[in-house]
Amino acid sequence: MDDETATPREIHLLTVDALLADLVGGRAVALGGGEELALASDDARAVLDWYRRNRGRWQSNLSAGDTDAIIDAIGTPPPTIEAEPEAGNAHAVRLLRLVKVEAHRFAGLHAYGRPNVPPTSFVFEPRKPVLLLEGGNGSGKTSIANAIIWCLTGHLIRSQRPPEEGPLDFACEIARDDGTNTTHAMSAITPLPPKSAELPPGGEPIPADNWVELTFADAIGALLPPLRRTQGRTARGKITETAPDLDAVGIDPIAWRIATTMPALLPFLSVGSASQLGEAVARLTGLAELVDLARHAQKMSVRVTKTATPEIEKQRVDIAGRYQQAVGDLTAIVVETPTIAFGGTAPTVDEENSADRITEIAGHFADLKAKALSEARDVLGDGFDPESKQSRDDLEGSIAPAIERLRTVGELPSIARLSALKVDAAEIATVVALLMRVEAEAATLAQLAVRSRSSPPRPALR
Repeated sequence: MDDETATPREIHLLTVDALLADLVGGRAVALGGGEELALASDDARAVLDWYRRNRGRWQSNLSAGDTDAIIDAIGTPPPTIEAEPEAGNAHAVRLLRLVKVEAHRFAGLHAYGRPNVPPTSFVFEPRKPVLLLEGGNGSGKTSIANAIIWCLTGHLIRSQRPPEEGPLDFACEIARDDGTNTTHAMSAITPLPPKSAELPPGGEPIPADNWVELTFADAIGALLPPLRRTQGRTARGKITETAPDLDAVGIDPIAWRIATTMPALLPFLSVGSASQLGEAVARLTGLAELVDLARHAQKMSVRVTKTATPEIEKQRVDIAGRYQQAVGDLTAIVVETPTIAFGGTAPTVDEENSADRITEIAGHFADLKAKALSEARDVLGDGFDPESKQSRDDLEGSIAPAIERLRTVGELPSIARLSALKVDAAEIATVVALLMRVEAEAATLAQLAVRSRSSPPRPALR
């Protein structure tokens, strides 16, 4: 904890944001009964901080990008986060009134029509504070309620089973006018097409083109932004669904479930076991989002253990092999050129502080390079500028060919002839004596030349 004298805050008094801020910041949270929750590991706090910054991922499917991001978070220092103020238990109550329901190709409210010619949109505008729907079986009472519930929650109410999600396909078998039967995948909210409908060939899904839009008014009658949920299919036939922006009307998503799917779950409660209703009620505390976090984290743990860890180990072995090969190449170069040797030995890939040691060795060669470039100017003249990248690149590009030429200098004809010459000591002495004699005679000639220039000319003979 940041302050060892501080009293851990009670978990039931914290919002999710405040709870995560305390745990990531290294502060304990009181669970009741004298128990406390704290994350002692910096790695755990760093991973939880990733979840804190990516709350939109808690209910999403696992992805390779999320896996890599969480793995990268391990080993990084967790941030310092100040404690958020306690939210307390006071919540403002907001009442909304449904003023309009508009549905497009929704099962129970529409006939299917034709794929490219949908039926007229269903429009229903309640006028009274209390609404009573009356009608015979199959008249559409439940369908109106389901249109509202599906738009708000993505679920459908069923009479003999718990509420189910809307973006689900089921196999629909249609008896055609020609006497054949075809089977198609069809969305649960798509109206059942007649046998004479212009449908795709057997085995292909029935197009999904469905939406419901709800309009609410606040306590003073001001209309709020419409809420629309849509359903369609991708080019490969997979159902896609776009949820409404519930934040636009300022109501927590759990508020919609209190009067919709939660009552429908009551007949299916099983005492002593987890239930959708129990989870929904838990969300009223404001902390049940952590259930989504825990599920995502648990799935991520399995993925990292079974998939990411073996893949990382494979990469580690490959990197270690390439590193060792580079060390071997460097050692061979140092043996060939001892003047560039560095102190000590190259570290192993898994040696503690190996990164610091590699940085130290790299600095050694950087210093040698800087010194060599400075000395190169003494050889190449003032035209070579060590500070110029182009000059350095030109020099480095010329070094390798020059070294290669020096390695083959012995193959030149002149060098071969010189190498073939064989003389002994007597012959060397004779050559030296001849050279000394030539040198003495040259000196005599030089003296005669000087005298001839200084002597007066002789008279000519007649």
